[in-house]
Amino acid sequence: MTKDWFMDYAEHALRVIELEQEWLEIRYLHLYGEEFRGRHDVQWTKDEHGRFTGSVSSGGGSAGGGKSKKTIDKKRGSGIIKENGNSPQHTYEKIGEIDFSDKKSIAKSLQEFEHKYNDSDIEHCRVICSSGEVYDVHGDLDTVDTSLLGDKLKGSINEHNHVKGESQYSFSWEDLCSSADDGSKISIAFDEKYRYAMEFPDIRPNQDKVYNAYQKAKLSVFEDMFSNPLLIPEGDEQNVIIGRTCRELKIKYTRTPR
Repeated sequence: MTKDWFMDYAEHALRVIELEQEWLEIRYLHLYGEEFRGRHDVQWTKDEHGRFTGSVSSGGGSAGGGKSKKTIDKKRGSGIIKENGNSPQHTYEKIGEIDFSDKKSIAKSLQEFEHKYNDSDIEHCRVICSSGEVYDVHGDLDTVDTSLLGDKLKGSINEHNHVKGESQYSFSWEDLCSSADDGSKISIAFDEKYRYAMEFPDIRPNQDKVYNAYQKAKLSVFEDMFSNPLLIPEGDEQNVIIGRTCRELKIKYTRTPR
């Protein structure tokens, strides 16, 4: 038995332990946890009979793994920042107009956006409306509230950044949910490694279908990882979840290295 073999086995075992609780949580939620649908601030405990029960933590769920002074409402249809007294207000500005039918102009605008906010320590979103109006929305470390633009999002092409070191290397649940709901035609995001995009079909899935497809995909990914933690590369879980969700919803999803 070599040292390398032992270390590989130890890392494999640690990952199984890490995955077990999250797999059990999502399995319980999928089967029994209707009252906790959409809640990411649920604490799970096992009783003496081995049954899992859920309760909402007193402090609520915080965005970005426990960052203080701001929370995100993660119920269905929402990804909007909730003010806790010191959270910065999300703002937007109109930065110009372009010909929406000119693909080169759109590509140039998005390239300029990526260059401008590549190293930003907060999230921003470039929204190119079907009318040709172009807006930049400014958020915070964890999210950017594009709902400020209301119906201008319908049919839009938009792109937002994920802050370096804060990305899941794909769209978050909030990204998927809000983009499906707000009428965006193409939603793009980028981080320090990848650029990813969702192109929505003309017949859009409703919120229930989006939620159910996401939970189904998440459950299947964690079942795969629980049975074989090496099946999906570490750090690539969210990419696979989003990919499976989009396939079921007939949303065209791509991810490419930058």
